[in-house]
Amino acid sequence: MNHVEFEMLDGQGAIVSLALGDVEYIKRNGTLLVPDDQTTLWFNATSPAGSYIFDVKTSAGKVYRAVLDWTP
Repeated sequence: MNHVEFEMLDGQGAIVSLALGDVEYIKRNGTLLVPDDQTTLWFNATSPAGSYIFDVKTSAGKVYRAVLDWTP
């Protein structure tokens, strides 16, 4: 299975860590994902084309949203 790595950036271009301990939650299209030791998102390259919405709440309480318009 192939994966593509993506970074989530804040409004100033700084990387938002997605690692366990740095986030309260990560959701993809409303479904909770399980954080691990990775600071980035690894997206399944065989996923169907479409828009994927990622919502993240950090341990500091900041909430971020990113939309990935995916075309395999």
